Amino acid sequence: MKKTYFGILFLWSFFNLYAQPGKDGPLTVTTSTQILNHYSPVSASISANSNTLSIASSSIISLCGGDLIMVYQAQGASLDFTNTASYGDITAYNSAGLYEFKYVQSVSGNVITTQTPFTYSYSLSGRPQIIRVPQYTTLTVNPGSSIVPKPWKDTVISGISYRFGGLVVIHSANIVNNGLITANASGFRGGATPTNVLSSLGTTLYVSNLIGDGGEKGEGIFGYQSDYDLNGGRYARGAPGNGGGGGTAHNSGGGGGANAFNGNVWNGSGEMVVNPANLLAAWALDPDYISNGNSLTTSSGGGRGGYSYGATNANANASGPGAAVWSGDFRRNMGGRGGRPLNNIDPETRIYFGGGGGAASYNQNTSPPGGNGGGIVYLIATTGFSGTGATSSYGDFGGNTFGCSCDGASGGGAGGSVVIKTGAFPATQFAYAGGGPGGNQSVLTAPGLPLTESEGPGGGGGGGLVAISTGLFMPNINILGGIGGFSLSGAVTEMTSNGATRGAPGQTATVTSSVISYVQTNTVTSNSPVCSGSILSFTCAAATSYTWTGPNGFSSFI
Repeated sequence: MKKTYFGILFLWSFFNLYAQPGKDGPLTVTTSTQILNHYSPVSASISANSNTLSIASSSIISLCGGDLIMVYQAQGASLDFTNTASYGDITAYNSAGLYEFKYVQSVSGNVITTQTPFTYSYSLSGRPQIIRVPQYTTLTVNPGSSIVPKPWKDTVISGISYRFGGLVVIHSANIVNNGLITANASGFRGGATPTNVLSSLGTTLYVSNLIGDGGEKGEGIFGYQSDYDLNGGRYARGAPGNGGGGGTAHNSGGGGGANAFNGNVWNGSGEMVVNPANLLAAWALDPDYISNGNSLTTSSGGGRGGYSYGATNANANASGPGAAVWSGDFRRNMGGRGGRPLNNIDPETRIYFGGGGGAASYNQNTSPPGGNGGGIVYLIATTGFSGTGATSSYGDFGGNTFGCSCDGASGGGAGGSVVIKTGAFPATQFAYAGGGPGGNQSVLTAPGLPLTESEGPGGGGGGGLVAISTGLFMPNINILGGIGGFSLSGAVTEMTSNGATRGAPGQTATVTSSVISYVQTNTVTSNSPVCSGSILSFTCAAATSYTWTGPNGFSSFI
């Protein structure tokens, strides 16, 4: 009997093992902080039109054919690094913020092949990562429960430092959210506050590599500490892209981070707010007010940090920043500049983390770090979205001074990004991407410390992005900028902001409800002999076409 070897098998038995939308079944979240995603940094640049990528280690993320992944690049923009007012201008976004979804075709070691080619290129220097996206039939988040991401941070894998995390990404036919799905404070990091700083007087720099010249800058779409060190330094008031600037010595406040663009021109001064504790008479003496045509500033992006150290109690409504009557560092306008808004956001292709707040200038080690920006929450509910919960990506608070409270305070982090693709977003749901408040100067408490000194509060973080397919119920959405901090020093009771300003609102947008299609593909092999001329039958799930191949060039299709 003649036998012929065909490379085919009953495909239905394999199809049920092969991943597809809804493959992870239903899930009910009952814990307070559950991480549903898995992450891996990409270990080599990805070229547009290719369909392969390499990851750092298959041991930290388990993938198989049919899994859904998101590729996201957080950083890699180009900036102006001159020590001028232009410091931090975005000269090219490059691939920062780009993302796309792909279904996995196959996995071989650390190499992943996707079903379709990549639309965009992703540069290794911009820290691209992949996120495994769970695929549920129904995701239920119970009251009091929450879904969170792995925070964006540096992680060493096999001796190499990578930067990844910060996103919650979920695909489900139905989402019933009665709890919280959040990436609050999980995005770009605020400027750090090392100890034992000897802070200089009279500094006016935008960038410096000397710790005494000012606070650390917040993280943004270019990079963070070590990246800044290679480009002039991590200190002083210039805002690097959407990161907040550090307070420039002595004891001025850090600037707020930024994310989305509200259409107003950026000048780094944030939004000046007039109220009973901050009269127009005091703002009218501010150099940025004067250079703005004697008008209150309404800069897009992050808020500006407050004034530098003043040693005496004068009248802020009569003596402006830099006046000799304040003594000390003359209460100068040297707070960190607010981060720049990102004006090329497209919810379908390019979204961002909120920028980190800049750290204050300090010398008594009594100031917290700048606030972290919000991360990204991306939800796909193909059939329905219901419940009475919230989806949020707030920027973090800059934090109050402590101890003697004789230092400046840090800037707030910017709101992150919330994208929800669904056919109907109910009015019972809430979506938040507000900026974090700037830090406050608490009551001066050191024994023998004159209560006549004052320091700068932190600027508020700018608002982020909320993009939903349908149902933008504005009372249920928060994209506001964080308020500027205030000072409780008795020396500035007539202007408690002491120069700190509010972050600007972000933006809302609509997105399509379309999502990437899953292509049913099944590749199997068999060396089982089959009699020549016999009829071979197989069963497979519904598809538009079938193709199979065998030895000696055999192929067929229907």
